[in-house]
Amino acid sequence: DHRGLPLALISKEGTTEWCAEYDEWGNQLNEENPHQLQQLIRLPGQQYDEESGLYYNRHRYYDPLRGRYITQDPIGLKGGWNFYQYPLNPVTNTDPLGLEVFPRPFPLPIPWPKSPAQQQADDNAAKALTKWWNDTASQRIFDSLILNNPGLALDITMIASRGNVADTGITDRVNDIINDRFWSDGKKTDRCDVLQELIDCGDISAKDAKSTQKAWNCRHSRQSNDKKR
Repeated sequence: DHRGLPLALISKEGTTEWCAEYDEWGNQLNEENPHQLQQLIRLPGQQYDEESGLYYNRHRYYDPLRGRYITQDPIGLKGGWNFYQYPLNPVTNTDPLGLEVFPRPFPLPIPWPKSPAQQQADDNAAKALTKWWNDTASQRIFDSLILNNPGLALDITMIASRGNVADTGITDRVNDIINDRFWSDGKKTDRCDVLQELIDCGDISAKDAKSTQKAWNCRHSRQSNDKKR
């Protein structure tokens, strides 16, 4: 279905060998299985465990009857305030890794052709979002935008490629480090300092980081001991 949950198995002759219906939380409502085929795949990332009746979801087990996990989220509060929560809107959202909500992975929508007025409106929005992106956005937000408005996401990407805009890969990496440090010691590190650390240790070249530093207005302008790649 639209979430990636298998509804039927079709033979090479085109006949339906197995089919089933499920509710929003992945509970099987009915099944037609005349050949006793084994179909254990459920929602994305889940596999049915016959002994327990639970769904193995990579990092923990999911109980479809309760609509929640039976073990705590291994990433803690990063996955939300409720350690046992499955996506509150299972009609559109999934959790393939058993860690946190992933919005609508199937399928990637194709944008409709735009009128000149719509294109101009999207261009203006893209410019505004690009400025906001440099200050606050992360790769996860951009991924969500790709899923919900791929045309606008493409506009942002094109504009970003023409100026001093934060590199999305570098931004995501820096944000991950900041988040990890925050959850370990409760302190939020300055993103420019984290980026400079990555440059100093040679993980990111000064050349690759230059546009990101300018976009963030970092005070670091000196050349680091950059390892040539």
